[in-house]
Amino acid sequence: MPGGVEALHAMTEKQPSSRDIIYFLNCRDKRALKKHARSVTIYQDHFAGLALMASIGQLPPYHYARHHAEIIPEDIHWTPEELEAFGKSKVGPLSDGRAIKFASKVDQVFKVRKLLNAHLFYTPDHSLWHIFCYDSKELRDQGNHWKEGSHLHYISFLWPEYNLAEAWGRVQRGDLNFSGKLHVRFRKLSTDYSLR
Repeated sequence: MPGGVEALHAMTEKQPSSRDIIYFLNCRDKRALKKHARSVTIYQDHFAGLALMASIGQLPPYHYARHHAEIIPEDIHWTPEELEAFGKSKVGPLSDGRAIKFASKVDQVFKVRKLLNAHLFYTPDHSLWHIFCYDSKELRDQGNHWKEGSHLHYISFLWPEYNLAEAWGRVQRGDLNFSGKLHVRFRKLSTDYSLR
């Protein structure tokens, strides 16, 4: 069999592991962290497991917080009159201009809204903190701004231009545009369900 034991070893070395995420929490060297971010893929099930552990106090010394927000541009909000006109419409093509406007705005909402998600791991004294964040559109394999597809953004206490209060405050205001943030590949599920 071509490759034999070496090929099997190489295959198992590449198996996804929650260690890839934990490295972010343990690393104290920004250069090493950047290299790590380029080489790993974070899997949804591993990330969810880590967040759950932190949220129930099982990831000392870290505590956990999260923030989720839906941001819809003001010009897309419909009026009560448009909603009422749509509600009174009969089955079939819309004829009332207000109902048509409502339907158009609903369609537009799904195209332009932002569903922001942020996960914060932090120590009680705020000396160590890590934010993984994304707009749900960034989880698409195609049609997002990063050439490698689905991804999360990451920043931490290793970014001297930010402190935790400022960074988390920005997240809560819907601003995930941190300069120098790392892009980390993200996939829905691993094939391994253990938290190795």
